[in-house]
Amino acid sequence: MTNGPWNGLSVQTEFFYMYEEDDIRRSDNFLWGPQYSSTGEPITDSGYEKDLDPDGPQVNFTPEFVSLYNTIRQSGVRIKKWEIEMGSNGFLNSDFFPFRYSDIMLMKAEILWRMNPADTEALRLVNLFRARAGVTPFTKLTEKDLLEERGRELFMESWRRSDMIRFDKYNDPTIFKPYKSEEFRRLYPIPKDQIDANPNLKQNPGY
Repeated sequence: MTNGPWNGLSVQTEFFYMYEEDDIRRSDNFLWGPQYSSTGEPITDSGYEKDLDPDGPQVNFTPEFVSLYNTIRQSGVRIKKWEIEMGSNGFLNSDFFPFRYSDIMLMKAEILWRMNPADTEALRLVNLFRARAGVTPFTKLTEKDLLEERGRELFMESWRRSDMIRFDKYNDPTIFKPYKSEEFRRLYPIPKDQIDANPNLKQNPGY
């Protein structure tokens, strides 16, 4: 890139490790470990902080975070699912899939599984993605399998929040929120400006 973008977007540690090591989607979606230029030279940062970056001047992205705020430069696996054009500036022209056939097939698998957890067609559909990713197929389907496979396949496609709500996992603790949040947090508050502009609107419960 001709201009450096903001450096903040990283994947949560537990989500990164949700991928098996040989899952090709992991290498397609993420940047981690020592970083190199397009010509194979180590990418270094002469302004690195010696007390905070234990791997030295070479950029080395690690899955773990040392803190939530103002973490060290190397903390966090970066996201690269959407192609960055060679030579582009900070305003990217990245394509983004709003809908994919993969989602349709996984929705069908989930519907079949919810009607019958032993449905062989649901298992076959999910294992199509497992086979393409180069990982071991499931021998049976569980709720956890379905949610995690949707996460791995549809990462950064704007479905995760809806999926977690549907699977009743949205309020669960995470590394950044070590407590179960209130049920009303499934809905966002309606902005005050909108409520002031329309007296027929009622604020969502809890806000």
